[in-house]
Amino acid sequence: MIYGVGIGVGDPELITLKALRVIRECDVIVLPAADGKNSRAYASVKKVCPEVDDKELCCFEFPMTRDEKILEERRDRIFERVKEFDGQGKNVAMLVIGDPNIYATYSYIELRLKRAGIACESISGINSFTASAAALSIPLVMDDEELHVIPGSADLREALELKGTKVFMKIGKAKQSKLFELLKPLEDEGKALIYAAAKCGLEDEQLYRGLKEITGELAYLSTVIVKDI
Repeated sequence: MIYGVGIGVGDPELITLKALRVIRECDVIVLPAADGKNSRAYASVKKVCPEVDDKELCCFEFPMTRDEKILEERRDRIFERVKEFDGQGKNVAMLVIGDPNIYATYSYIELRLKRAGIACESISGINSFTASAAALSIPLVMDDEELHVIPGSADLREALELKGTKVFMKIGKAKQSKLFELLKPLEDEGKALIYAAAKCGLEDEQLYRGLKEITGELAYLSTVIVKDI
């Protein structure tokens, strides 16, 4: 069996009991890093599951690119390796930061596994935007408000026209400055509340309430929450 295991945002206390059970039962741990021992996912799991050291580790570094050809080649490599483990009768846990069904490489591997007739299952994990809202102590949505999850590749101006709460994820350096530029008049005119969380769940977590608190570039894996007023 192949599992896509969501391990949450970094706080080991947010790893679910089911995720821990599956990790302990699996023979192989697949990590999203070139060096597993230095990966964020591995470090988080090890704090609550030290026996992960006894597992066979398989590491893949994920390229930071939008080149679909490069991405497909890497996904194919991961799939082929996982398929080998399955052929050897080994259970495999692919660790996913956050949830395996939200902008995760695992989703692409899962599609390949299903086409090949290989049994697989995803184990839900606490995602970045719900964890960020909890850390900021704010509700994401109330009553009949809508919730929109928006990747950095989207048209930001169009996204901000959506009603309700907007969550922006995977925002690159160039897109960050553009997003904040678009958000400033909305905040100044009292039309929106702006929040952000960087490194949520980690010891150096950074929380921001309002654009005035964001004085520089946000760290990688940050989440921006925009709430209509």
